[in-house]
Amino acid sequence: MPIYNPYDPSVVPPRAGDEDGRVLDTAIAGRAHILATFNFKDFQSPNVAVIEPGRMQVYRAAHHRVAIVHADTCAEFLRTGTLPSADVHPTSGHTL
Repeated sequence: MPIYNPYDPSVVPPRAGDEDGRVLDTAIAGRAHILATFNFKDFQSPNVAVIEPGRMQVYRAAHHRVAIVHADTCAEFLRTGTLPSADVHPTSGHTL
């Protein structure tokens, strides 16, 4: 398999599952800002910057970013307008 290049539409990155892969593709195509999920394991890729393991991460595509957030964390934010943990720092070397 050739090396994945996000700028080459002829090469599709491997997905953990077809269903979950299409969810992320749809979120990017729809220019979504947040993808709320209970299932983080299927959204791991080299394009992900982990903010809080198992709770919050950011997927970066060529021209768009999508925050992948645990559904409970997202619901709390929508209810209160604040994140449950205020002391959040990126755990990877990526810049958001």
